[in-house]
Amino acid sequence: MRLPRQVRGRRQKLIVADLKRVSRRLQLWTLYLLAASLFLAPGAVSAALALTWIGFVLALEGQRDLPRHATVWLAAAFAIYCLARAALAHFGAAGPGAAWSAALDWIQLLVFVPVAYALRGDQRLLLRLLLLAVIGLLLGMMWRLDWNLLLADPLGLLGSRPGFGFPTIAYALYSGTALLGLILLRERFWHGASDRATVPRITLWLLLLLLLAEGFLITQSRGAWLALAMTGAIGIFSAWRGPLQMPDSRSRVTAVVLTVAALLLVITANAPRITDRLAAEADVARALAEGEVDYRQESSLSLRWHAQVFGLRQWLVRPWLGWGPGASRPLMQASGDPALRDVDGSVLRHLHNTYLEVLVQLGVVGLALLGGLYLMLIAGLRRAIRRGSLVTDLGSFLILALVFGAVWALFSFRALHQDWRAYWALLGGAALSFALYPKVAAGDREQ
Repeated sequence: MRLPRQVRGRRQKLIVADLKRVSRRLQLWTLYLLAASLFLAPGAVSAALALTWIGFVLALEGQRDLPRHATVWLAAAFAIYCLARAALAHFGAAGPGAAWSAALDWIQLLVFVPVAYALRGDQRLLLRLLLLAVIGLLLGMMWRLDWNLLLADPLGLLGSRPGFGFPTIAYALYSGTALLGLILLRERFWHGASDRATVPRITLWLLLLLLLAEGFLITQSRGAWLALAMTGAIGIFSAWRGPLQMPDSRSRVTAVVLTVAALLLVITANAPRITDRLAAEADVARALAEGEVDYRQESSLSLRWHAQVFGLRQWLVRPWLGWGPGASRPLMQASGDPALRDVDGSVLRHLHNTYLEVLVQLGVVGLALLGGLYLMLIAGLRRAIRRGSLVTDLGSFLILALVFGAVWALFSFRALHQDWRAYWALLGGAALSFALYPKVAAGDREQ
């Protein structure tokens, strides 16, 4: 028996309302799962990323008038381009399946879009997620720390370049981002719900700052050190004269004194290792600067140099569209160049430069699409700060975290790995969310 039209309409509305509630709850719990497991449980990260897409599809079914932004359309264009480029890949040693697999890896980076919709420009929710991520990072450090080595030979541990479950340069990126957050969002940590900073909160903040700074330094990642130093210089300039100018604060002097003192303490304690690391390959750098072909497999600087020279030459062969997704390693393998092999004889995994990887694989067109995404996210954050829908300290952190990642990308390539994908999903999703939901007030809670 056919139901009356009004009954059918009411039933359809109830179904849509139920779907909205289910999708919203799934989105919220997925965000919490992603943040809590980000640096702690790879299996949970995989589940969170998959659920993020499922929640997004349910949201599309339940609410067809989701806000749109040019960044979302640019992300869709990048996905289409990756698929088209895989179909026309110009390397065959690894087989056509490798190009399609790499294309899907690139497309998975767009998970930041459903994260942005799930976040809905909610700053309080974002702050909770960032806190969960930092707690997970610290717990991961404690869990993966070599306690036997620490107790038997503390100096040996400091010289072992631990990555706490990640490659050292990747952990340096994550701990450096956490350092930026602790410094820029310090007053939220100090004050809590009250208007006055408390000694216990400041003390705990100092201990966390020292711990993260130590973890960052003992990675001995020169690229990450330089990236954070450049980001800090940009942040200091912007804080006083630029678009990220911070509001006057009674505790600013205290914050500057405590931060500088803590960082100087950690740097002084690690001065011998920092000096040794910076001077370790001075002769290789000198030889390369003088035009000598200095090839040493045990030298990371030599390997990076030769990998990037090789990558530059390959890119110039196909500058506009590149060789296809995933092409760089098969190209290195096919070259037979011993300068592109590690100490164990294996071919280098990548070119040690994200921008060069994109150029070799996807060409100028691919780099323009990705670069456009990045610049639009930063521009959107600046607009949100100016119009007052995003508080300055949180907006400044997001912008400088993006800047830090952009400089760090000059020295490594991690974009197609799950840990970086999840890190980017939270960071890029937060940046996009404030462009998608520009009218959300700075203190609004999630619905």
